[in-house]
Parts: sequence; structure tokens; C-alpha cells
Amino acid sequence: MSNQLNFQLEAWAGQLQQRKELQDSLSTPREVNHFFTFNDKQSADEACKTLMGLNFDVTVSKRGLFNVEVSATHVSDLKDETIKALLKQMVRISENHSGVYDGFGAGLGG
Repeated sequence: MSNQLNFQLEAWAGQLQQRKELQDSLSTPREVNHFFTFNDKQSADEACKTLMGLNFDVTVSKRGLFNVEVSATHVSDLKDETIKALLKQMVRISENHSGVYDGFGAGLGG
């Protein structure tokens, strides 16, 4: 298991606990935004093609002199098994294109 994936799974465990304390309805679908950073536009573009093929809406923006930031949005529930599968998929995409998966954000559901 990669360091990126380990980090994201640990971060999710903490977020999951917070969401449970806030009585978030994890089974309620909502917009989920995933964030990536790539060292060059070509790598970002290739990752975007992969993400769009998975039905994500993708936004690309330049950050700094060299880095390219990608945001990928879709609708999903936040069940533990769903998020763990998504984290594995997102980290794999970032690593396949020499990038870093920076995590995700989603509002509270229900």
C-alpha cells in the first residue's frame, strides 16, 4: 500500500468519526470534490481524461509556476466502503500520472 493511500485512509478514519458525531447521513448522496496536484500539464491532462471516463466533472487550474491543480466532482454517498474504494481509485489515478491526491471534500448530508 502506498504512503499516499495510507495517509488518505487514516485521514478518512478521522473524518468518518467527526461525521458520525455530527450525525451526518452517510448514505445520502451529495456532491464530492476530489483534489489533485500534478507537476505538469500533460500529466494533469492525462489524469483528467481518466477521470472524465469515470464520469467525473473535471476542472484544471494552474497553481504556482509549475504545478497544475485538478478538481474532480461527482455525486456519491459517504459510506465507509464507498469512500475507501474511491480513495484507492483516486490515489491510483494520481500515482499513475505522477501526481498527488490531496483528498476530498463534501458537505453534510441529510
